[in-house]
Amino acid sequence: MFKAFNICTSDHLILSQQLQAAILEQCGVQLEIVQCDLPSGDFMTSHFYEVQKFKIQTLLKNLEDNSCSMVAYFDNDIVIRGDAVSAMCKSIGEHDICFQSDRGSFCCGMFIAKNNNKIVSFFTEVLHRLDHLREKYVHTSADQTVINEMLKTEDIKADVEVIYQ
Repeated sequence: MFKAFNICTSDHLILSQQLQAAILEQCGVQLEIVQCDLPSGDFMTSHFYEVQKFKIQTLLKNLEDNSCSMVAYFDNDIVIRGDAVSAMCKSIGEHDICFQSDRGSFCCGMFIAKNNNKIVSFFTEVLHRLDHLREKYVHTSADQTVINEMLKTEDIKADVEVIYQ
């Protein structure tokens, strides 16, 4: 089974609902919107950091549920112009995780991950670093910075795929 989710603060609920409708229409998949009771926060601020940490916590809950073999995450500002879910499922192939490209690095605004022990351990460590190295990452792209650093050394089969240009 496949699980697609998005997180949003109250400021972005309308964007999430528009994304949910587009994914259902274009991909035939129900996107779960998980509301986050935190202030939205501008990019690279402490509020943004906390929302990104909440995203990783929510991802881990979805993975630990064990009812799905793959989990996909979509930021609120993703534009769906076709069956992105099928493209993501095809792109992951033999990899553990596949990201949208962000100028040659891994973009954490749209990705798909297999539900396996390596991915659960990987994101558990991402959350641990976000919890314990806040000062290092608070004025960065938060989870994306941690993930890109970790993928340089971890035994995770990751791919960057430009799903839509």
